[in-house]
Amino acid sequence: MSDPDRGCLGFKTIWNANALIPIPEGLHSGDAAALMCGGATVWTVLSRYGMQPGDRVGVLGIGGMGHLAIKMAAAMGYHVVAFSGSGSKKADCLAFGAKEYYLTNGESMEDMEPLKHLLLCGSSSEDYTFILSLLAVHGTVYPLTVSLQPATIRTIMLINKGLRIQGSLVASREDLAKMLQFCADKGVRPATSNFSLTSTEEVNQAMESLQRNTVRYKALLVADENLLKL
Repeated sequence: MSDPDRGCLGFKTIWNANALIPIPEGLHSGDAAALMCGGATVWTVLSRYGMQPGDRVGVLGIGGMGHLAIKMAAAMGYHVVAFSGSGSKKADCLAFGAKEYYLTNGESMEDMEPLKHLLLCGSSSEDYTFILSLLAVHGTVYPLTVSLQPATIRTIMLINKGLRIQGSLVASREDLAKMLQFCADKGVRPATSNFSLTSTEEVNQAMESLQRNTVRYKALLVADENLLKL
């Protein structure tokens, strides 16, 4: 239940300990905040649907969620294939752990080996004719962003290759705890653009960057350390 008087932008609060997730030693709270959002969403898919080390796992849409999907999947031993509409993120994706990188708006993928799993991390409705063409026989696609628009799917493509479209719940408390511990152990950290929480100007800059879609990759509001000691 939402209660804006409890916890939001506060210095202290009282919560039921059964509903809280301890942050592991060595993991910064700012990193944990980003991980418990987009990281939690991709963790459920990467850990609960039978993926095995070496599986070809695609990530389409390299933003706040997609870059975490690449990092986590690579740390789990999957062969990560990144897809983006821009070539500007290729170096980042390879540094995050992707083994292959393809452009979705022109670069030929005819010689690409099909994918066993494909995570849709983009912010808009996707072309399922294109998406399903990337999958191997018995492959699975996971739509992870919310769209209120209907999606057009040619069911013959599902039938011919035995494909699945798998929904996924956001992580449970158990999953969140496992995910944070995994990231702490494996050194998985979000890439963040930091803004001062105590500066009205920087908070506004952060919100404007989100609206313009120029954040690379997560916007993080950081409180002044001296203020936190009050």
